[in-house]
Amino acid sequence: FTHSAGVEVLDLAEAGYMDADMPRLAEALAQNKRVKHLTLATNAITETGCHALAEGLAQNNSLTYLDLGENQLLCGGALAVARMVAQKPKLIGLDLASNRISDTGCVAVCRALGQTPGVPIQVLNLAENALSDEAAVAVAHLMHKADHLHHLDLSRSNFGGRAVQALGDRILVSKSLRHLSMANVPLHDSAAEALMRSVAKNSTLHNLDLYGCSLGETGATQVAAAIGVNRVLKRLDIGANKISSAGLALLSDSITANTALQTLRLWGNNFQGFGMDRLLSTLYKNDHLTDLDLTGCGADPALSKLVHALVNKNKQTVDASEHEKKYIAKAHQEVEDLQKEVRKLKRKIKKMEFTPILAVEDVVHALPFGLGGIGHTKSGAPDADEYDDEDRAPSLDSDPPEANSWMPPKIPGFEGLSGWGFSGGDTSGGLPQTLASRS
Repeated sequence: FTHSAGVEVLDLAEAGYMDADMPRLAEALAQNKRVKHLTLATNAITETGCHALAEGLAQNNSLTYLDLGENQLLCGGALAVARMVAQKPKLIGLDLASNRISDTGCVAVCRALGQTPGVPIQVLNLAENALSDEAAVAVAHLMHKADHLHHLDLSRSNFGGRAVQALGDRILVSKSLRHLSMANVPLHDSAAEALMRSVAKNSTLHNLDLYGCSLGETGATQVAAAIGVNRVLKRLDIGANKISSAGLALLSDSITANTALQTLRLWGNNFQGFGMDRLLSTLYKNDHLTDLDLTGCGADPALSKLVHALVNKNKQTVDASEHEKKYIAKAHQEVEDLQKEVRKLKRKIKKMEFTPILAVEDVVHALPFGLGGIGHTKSGAPDADEYDDEDRAPSLDSDPPEANSWMPPKIPGFEGLSGWGFSGGDTSGGLPQTLASRS
């Protein structure tokens, strides 16, 4: 592996690595010039092993993604990672989930990422570290600098209202964030309002995970108000939030005219009665929702079956539409390819040098009454089938033109043509020498 020229992805997840293995791995990584994606998730690496690993990675200039999730890095390991990532202008992905990192470690990592030249970070996973307000503020500061951050996971943190407000302010103006997970983060009244107000006006967020956030009816009201305005959110998970039928009714009303939301997960709530009726009514009007999860909601089985039938119908319609779009796109591409070939042929023709040859048929059609007897009836009148141009073709009812009453057009090389025949040549229908030589 040390000198391998082909290994770019190194997956060592669940490989049983411990601190004692890190020095040797670090040495190999320091010398390797190709590996870009390194996964060491779900091992037994502590802050001691992380220090050794970070020293080796500091000398590696190819790494773009590092996954150290589900180890035991603690604050010390996070500080070692922070020192390392500050020197990594190519690092776009960092996963430190489930490492019991404290606010101090999180702040150090966020500051290091924000000081990296160009701030290239795109994916950051800090889930399940029991972070609190100080860490949230540090993440918000990083979002202000990280113009490319599109995936952020802060699940299972303990943020208060002010921390959520700080994050919401950054989400409001973010032009890159596509995925945000704040699952199992307590979002009580003021926190939910602050977050959803920002989501409502955000123009880039596609996926939002808020399951297990204790939203309740008040939070459901805030969510309903947000998705009633937002027109870019495609996937929303608000399962296990203690939402009842009243909240479901509000959510149903909000998605009636929403044409962006495709996936809505409502599992683990408590829906009975009029809430399901309102949802059913909504689905008769909304044909964009293609994935709806009502698992464990206690809803009436008959209504649930009908709801899922409508959702499946939407999915089939969307799938057919997508297939048609792909077919049309393919047809357009084929037309463009043919047009390119035509343009190439035209350019080749323009570059070709050749002497044009005047065919006998061209001469015959250039003369109103043909050559000699060609194109004539027995009576001497021209054959009507020989003419397509009414302005040039004489009427069959009119008499043939008198001799010398009409002169044929002058054609280069055929100046001797005159009247019904050829001057100075055979007028019995034969070809003069000049024409015979050209043909």
